[in-house]
Amino acid sequence: MITNADPATQLAGLLGELPDEVAGPLATVRGLVEYAARRLGSLPQAHAPDAGRALELVAIRLYDVQTDLGLIATRLVSVTAARARHTSACRLVDRRYAPRPLNQPMRKLCWLSPTAS
Repeated sequence: MITNADPATQLAGLLGELPDEVAGPLATVRGLVEYAARRLGSLPQAHAPDAGRALELVAIRLYDVQTDLGLIATRLVSVTAARARHTSACRLVDRRYAPRPLNQPMRKLCWLSPTAS
């Protein structure tokens, strides 16, 4: 995870890891729920197919949560990047038009200096 970044970038990185389909924790949980649903669906007891179907619905909701978290992370990254571009552009403008420090003397203009004729 990035440690020198602002909190929004850090949060976007964390939210981007959660819905990862290969190594993300939500994918692992969803896989276990799907496995349990298949196992329950194959059992001969009367209540097992209903429980299996309920677990399938939970797996679908977990997939929706994964998708939503991925979209939120993408939006955070794009908004943070746009803000960084805007901030750096503002800094360039601010430096160019910033007033001179008080302890810096003004440059003498040649037509105002006493030695100019």
